[in-house]
Formats: sequence, C-alpha cells, structure tokens
Amino acid sequence: MKYPSSYSALSALLFVGASLSGCAAHDPFEDWSDVGLAERVEQMSRSDKPTDVGLPLHTDIGDGLAGVGAIDTYIAAALSDNPDIKAAQQRVERLRERIPQAKALPDPMATFTFGELAQTAAGQVDYIVGVQQSLPFPGTLDARGELARQEVVAALHAMRAVVDEVTGDVRRAYWSYDGAIREIEVLEESRSLLTQIDSAVSARVRVGNASQADLLRISREIAALENQIAEVRRRQQTASAMLARLTSRPVPESWPRGEDSRWQKPGFDADSLKRLAEQGSPKVAEAQARVQAFHRQYKLARRDRKPDFMVGFQYGAVRAGGLAPSANGDDQIAGTVGVSIPLWTDRYDAAEREALRGMGESLAQVRAAQDRVAYQIDEAACPDRSGGPVA
Repeated sequence: MKYPSSYSALSALLFVGASLSGCAAHDPFEDWSDVGLAERVEQMSRSDKPTDVGLPLHTDIGDGLAGVGAIDTYIAAALSDNPDIKAAQQRVERLRERIPQAKALPDPMATFTFGELAQTAAGQVDYIVGVQQSLPFPGTLDARGELARQEVVAALHAMRAVVDEVTGDVRRAYWSYDGAIREIEVLEESRSLLTQIDSAVSARVRVGNASQADLLRISREIAALENQIAEVRRRQQTASAMLARLTSRPVPESWPRGEDSRWQKPGFDADSLKRLAEQGSPKVAEAQARVQAFHRQYKLARRDRKPDFMVGFQYGAVRAGGLAPSANGDDQIAGTVGVSIPLWTDRYDAAEREALRGMGESLAQVRAAQDRVAYQIDEAACPDRSGGPVA
C-alpha cells in the first residue's frame, strides 16, 4: 500500500460524504422565490395580512373607541391575540418548512468494508471505503416541492377563512353586547315609568279612585319587564364572554363602547354579490387549492414509477507486499452506477387512485363552499330569516 495510514483514506471518505450532504441540503427555493406562490402570498398579504397580522401584541381595547371605529379596535385585538388565528399562522409556517424537506436529496451513504478481503495481483486488500448517493429521477424533487408549496397555499387560504370567521364573530358579539345594553336602558326606563304609575295607582286605590285589579295589572307588567331585563342581561353576559374568548382576555365588568350608532339597511344586488363572494371566498379558494394539490400529487405518483439512480465511489487500500512477485501495492479506485427497478406496481396504482379520489373530493368541496356562500348571502339579504341586518 503506497499510503500506509488508513486514517487519511477514511478522513477523505468522510470529507467527500460531508460535501455531498452539504450540496444535497441546499435548497434553491429556500428563500421562497417561486413566482406564482409569491404573487399569491403578496395578494393575500395586501388583503388580510395572513402570515403576519401586523398588530401590536395584546392591543388595548380601551384605545380608539371614538364613533363606529370602536368595532375596529375589537377586531384588531382579536387579530392580535386570538388563539385560532395564531394556530392557523403556525400551521402555515409549519407547512412552509416542508418545502426544503421535499426538495432535498436523500442522505449519502458511507461504507467501510474490512476483514479477509481478496488478494489481488497488486497485493492484499486491507479495507475498502466508499460513498453512495441516491438520485431520484429528474423532475421528481421539483414535483415534490410543487406539492409542498401548494399545501402552503391551501393553508394560507384556510387562515384567511379563520380571520374572516373571527372577524365576523367579533362583530356579532360586539353588536349583541352593545344592543343588549341599549335594550336594557330602554327597559329600565319603562320599568321606572311603570313604577311611578304603580305608586300613583296605589295612592288612588287608598282613596277609592282605582281598583285592586288595576294595581295587579301594573304589577304584572313590572314583573314581565323584570323577566325581560333578566333575559337581556343573560344575553349581554353571553356576548361579553364571547368577546373575551375571541380577544383572549378575561371577562371585565363592562366592555368599552363607542358613540351611538344606528343600523342602516344595506343596499346590494344579491346575484352580483354571490358571484363576487364565490370568487373571493377563502373557503372556495382553499378548496380550489386542494384540487391543485391533488393534481400535483397525481403527477408525482406517475413520476414515482420512473426509476431512481445511484452513484458511488469506492477506494480499496492494497498492501505493498503480496504472494505474486508483481505485487506493487497500487490502491484500487472504482465507481458504481445503479438504477432501481419499479417492479411492484400495486403501490403506484394505489397512489394514482388516491390522488384522483382526492381531486374528486376537493371538486365536491369547491361546490359545497360555493353553495354555503350563496346561502349565507341569501340569509343576509332576507331579514325575516336572518333576524336583522348583518354587522
């Protein structure tokens, strides 16, 4: 062996393996430079700021409550601290971390062979070291990355849906709370008036100018008002608890309120609004993104039928002396090229069928989401069914 130290050969092998591993770990899409995805993320960022709501931590609800803008302060607090929104944000970031994983090459394999090895004409082989790298069929890693990116897009639309849902819940809870307080104020004024009437009737009963029946009717009216006030107070407490849950805050004695405002009947064309809502609904967009994800999964399943490749390098350390007079100790260097044989096709067939079933499922979900949007618009346009205007 011309290089008596096996340590140097093993070090060289490990260096080669580490270099291959470092190259495989580099992901050209790590900076999220995909143009199509970047455009979608930018559009969603301009509308709902999906990955970062851009609000200060734990917004003070007591600030900025002048006029109708009070509801915006509650919405800002919910977007800042609502755990459902935070969970949706973390889910997007979690799925985003799958992109470099999907694009990465498999780890290279280092080998060390020792023992009673063959004796060649050049001398006795002491040991063999090698490194092997598996290479998927060209385009496979790109297809996996596209699938991972499409999952991120679907998660972004799902987060938009969570933001819209929380925003709507905050509006309904706030106006329910505000309406309950205003209703209690009116009922208490009526109760005060009936109490004055009750005192006057009681005085007339004492002088014989009114009957006990008149006094009893007024007492029943007062009792009915008391029950109604108690029911409205329960509704107020429910709305207060809902606001506390949505904004992730403890239930206070009372929530800050803005100035007086009156409902105005919204004017819109239901059919036009349905078309706009179906195009912009995050639920519809999420289902459509799922269709695209399963389409990419189907393409990846078809590509998985292609063979993978394997390349390798071996180094054999040969001893300088040997049985043959011609032994010269020249070390052995060899390369390996291999290819996988996709022989068992049942799993590939099942993967393709799964992707096709997923596309069918997602297409049905698109239709279901569109139907839900249309129904919600019909509900909003019909006060008799919805119970009043929508916040």
